[in-house]
Amino acid sequence: MGFPLWYYFKKLESTLLRKSTHVISITQAFNNLFDRWKIDPERVTYIPNWAPLPEIGFIDEQTNPSINGQYLGKITDLPRILEDYEIDDVIVALPETQGAEM
Repeated sequence: MGFPLWYYFKKLESTLLRKSTHVISITQAFNNLFDRWKIDPERVTYIPNWAPLPEIGFIDEQTNPSINGQYLGKITDLPRILEDYEIDDVIVALPETQGAEM
């Protein structure tokens, strides 16, 4: 059931975008997809995503996490990171399994 449903929605999305007068995209990473779907680049406007990823730092136990943004260190480095950088906000995100254990 999964593949037919995925295919249906992919086809629906590409058809709707082709029929649209104009397409607003939050990332230029979609340009290749738009090309494959034969969407005229003249009808696409790119408006950057709200998140300035180069300005966002991440801490993680993995030393080479596969995330966008600047890797600042491990969780144990947080006190040093807070001293070294002008940090406005700290957001803690836990995997669902760890959140359930809390």
